[in-house]
Amino acid sequence: MLQSSMEMLRLFVPAGAVPDWAFAKAGQLLHDPVTGRVGSYDAIRVYLWIGMMPERDPGLDRIAAGLLRKLQETGALPERIDARTLEARGSAPPGFYAALLPLAPADARPALEEHLARALKRGLYGDPPAYYDQNLVLFAQGFTESRYRFGADGSLAPAWETRCIGRAR
Repeated sequence: MLQSSMEMLRLFVPAGAVPDWAFAKAGQLLHDPVTGRVGSYDAIRVYLWIGMMPERDPGLDRIAAGLLRKLQETGALPERIDARTLEARGSAPPGFYAALLPLAPADARPALEEHLARALKRGLYGDPPAYYDQNLVLFAQGFTESRYRFGADGSLAPAWETRCIGRAR
């Protein structure tokens, strides 16, 4: 299943952006008939999870190339992007910047981190703070700060050790 998912991503993102939804029919990969090729809130998790994979296929590093190019060209990430043409609309919320951190090359990280720093208000991200952004930031920062990793089998490997010392009552 992992291998087929990786192959689907390689085929579906030649421009460097992931659509929110896609499906396979009769052996072909097709864009969702309702949402089309748009990549936005549903697709942003793909970049985060690919970046946190324990054994990442280097060919998948390009899946965010289109988004990162928009960041370089305009100084901001779009809220919505056409996965084929890279036509962009809107302004991305803080969680989008965080979600790209684990996958982004070193030269793109300062711009992502700068956007996150500007979005931090009273300990929360965004104005107003949104639950989705907080979660994307939590997962991305925890990973990039080496607070946890995932094993090849999908297990969680936290950087800390915990012991539960119970007492008989």
